[in-house]
Amino acid sequence: MTDQSRRRTDLGEQLDRATSTYITDQADRIRRVAARQAQLEERLARLDDSLALHDRLAGQAERVAELEREDLNSRIDATRHSNKAVSERLQKLDEAFEAALRSFDAPRFDDEPGSYINRKTYMPVVDGRPFADLQSQGVEVLVNVAHVLAHQHVALNDPDIPLPNLLIIDGISSNVGHEGVDLERLRKMYASLLRTATEHVDRLQIIVTDNDSPPIDGIHRPLELSDTDRLVPMPPTEPDDGAPEDAAPEEESGD
Repeated sequence: MTDQSRRRTDLGEQLDRATSTYITDQADRIRRVAARQAQLEERLARLDDSLALHDRLAGQAERVAELEREDLNSRIDATRHSNKAVSERLQKLDEAFEAALRSFDAPRFDDEPGSYINRKTYMPVVDGRPFADLQSQGVEVLVNVAHVLAHQHVALNDPDIPLPNLLIIDGISSNVGHEGVDLERLRKMYASLLRTATEHVDRLQIIVTDNDSPPIDGIHRPLELSDTDRLVPMPPTEPDDGAPEDAAPEEESGD
């Protein structure tokens, strides 16, 4: 019994030492992890503060830019309203735009009869509806063509407007119907363009590209392409006037 008691005592002391060592190691590990966690939490808090500061500064920068835009727009509006010549040109542009729409027989709305150019965005407004609210690609085509045509009409009658007298329209009938009322509108749009080009033949050039042939007569078609002929041909090479023509071979002289 004495040996067993002594052995039990020895084993107990060994277990106590091993347990004490394990607990000490784990306590040290827990302290290190806790310290590292505290460092990371402090760093995360600093990052959150930095992000919050960045967001505040970004918001302030956006607000400053917005105020600068508002101030600039206010100055532009004040200059526009105080400049009689600009006001008169814009009024003429409104009239030309309205006339072009009527010549196309474009669809109209009953909200606020009368079309004009917005004085802040310079985008067309049709019977109170901004261009972005037209909700019809076909109407957008008619309004776009009427808009650019109105600019040309005003510029052609005002030598102080430095607008290039070149109008290029691509896909004029892409979103406009080809039957019934839509076809009539397409014809009227082509007719208005032809009439304008004819009246100002020496000052204005209008180029229209379209997938379909013009629905009216009188349109000059300098180039037609197809699925089998898609490439624009190169102009023929003209001979150089300064180059000597190939000389005929000289005859051999007899003895």
